Amino acid sequence: MATAKPAEEIEDIILRKIFLVSLIDSMESDSRVVYLEMTAAEILREGKDLRLSWNLMERILIDRLSGNFVAGEPPFQYLVNCYRRASEEGRKITSVEDKNIRFEMELVVKQAKKLAVSYCRIHLGIPGLFPNWDTNSSNVSPLLPLIFFGGVDCCG
Repeated sequence: MATAKPAEEIEDIILRKIFLVSLIDSMESDSRVVYLEMTAAEILREGKDLRLSWNLMERILIDRLSGNFVAGEPPFQYLVNCYRRASEEGRKITSVEDKNIRFEMELVVKQAKKLAVSYCRIHLGIPGLFPNWDTNSSNVSPLLPLIFFGGVDCCG
């Protein structure tokens, strides 16, 4: 496999932090990180490196939402937290000196935020779309806690 360019390595790191996923079973110490074994196998069959990139973002998010949940974090909250983590990564990127890399990573973070918002809307509109989204546990909108207890920085 080819050696990664610095931008590709940074992109992989940022996306792993945002989506809390891994394509390599590394016995991650963070219990929130989910190893996407099936996605990793598909990527290897395609002859690609096991590295997260902007063109794999939606595929990874769908795999994560299709059954790879961490106990205690409902899917809607996971998506909101992805948005928050993306915002945090976006703030960190401003310190990158290489303008080209900074620009590329800003685009990646912006796309990750768009995906998180898009899938939040999908969940609110079609709550049963993904099999593990438990829509019968509560009649309360998942937006309610955000409105009353902390909100979301939708402009960041």
